[in-house]
Amino acid sequence: MLASAVVWIFFTLAALLFYRLCTGRLQTRGLLSASPASGIAPERVQALVVTVGTAASYAASALHSTAPTLSSLPDVPAFLVNATLASQVLYLAGKLVRTRPSGDQ
Repeated sequence: MLASAVVWIFFTLAALLFYRLCTGRLQTRGLLSASPASGIAPERVQALVVTVGTAASYAASALHSTAPTLSSLPDVPAFLVNATLASQVLYLAGKLVRTRPSGDQ
């Protein structure tokens, strides 16, 4: 019962997100670039991909571990924590490199 409700809520939110993305009601300008002139920043792309992948992986593991008496969410696997940590370190390193003035050595 609880698992089907969670699945229903998840897919409803995903459909709403998809609808708003398609109709332009969800602003995504600047999601992958720091400024319109700078183009797409690779560190932002990898951070987005890892974040979405991590969330999807955790959601899938939570849905597969549905016991009849589910009273809490499952623990987050160590590899997901490590992947998120590495992604954020790469993001911050890329941001640091891009925002450092070019005259500094």
